[in-house]
Amino acid sequence: MRTKHFCTNCKTELTTRKQIVKFHNREETQHRKKYDIRSPVDRFWDKVEFTTDCWNWLVSKNKDGYGQFGVNHKNLLAHRFAYELYNDKIPKDLTIDHICKNTKCVNPHHLEVVTIGVNVLRGNGWSGVNKRKTHCINGHIFMNENLIIRPKGGRECLICRRNKLRRWRQKQKNAKYI
Repeated sequence: MRTKHFCTNCKTELTTRKQIVKFHNREETQHRKKYDIRSPVDRFWDKVEFTTDCWNWLVSKNKDGYGQFGVNHKNLLAHRFAYELYNDKIPKDLTIDHICKNTKCVNPHHLEVVTIGVNVLRGNGWSGVNKRKTHCINGHIFMNENLIIRPKGGRECLICRRNKLRRWRQKQKNAKYI
């Protein structure tokens, strides 16, 4: 005689092993759906550590260190979600800049809507670093009369360029007499 199996929760009779597995998988799925009833806003704030300055995202982060948050089967950036909770929608041609330079921060007061160009120049990449330079590598100040703007937008010190050209000409002159 076969042993009868019953669901421990609802006492439904289950006859085969396959039916038992299928039944319990369905129950787990229903349990997950019941658990996710909380609003995205409530789930969001449970994942934030509030400090005196930055509000740090504690869970999932992408490869660049920005927090990720799932809403309606879509992954959103946590700082963008936080900004839109407190402010308007972010226009498509603009981006969010962390004024505090902390990629984990979701404090809306530390987030500013800017153009992509402004965000790049505020960053720590080559463009931003070079834009903030006030002197050349030899200590000459980048000012109107001592500044050359290259065709592709780069800057060059006029004094250093003249010195480099002078050394090159001397080298060419010495090479002729050898």
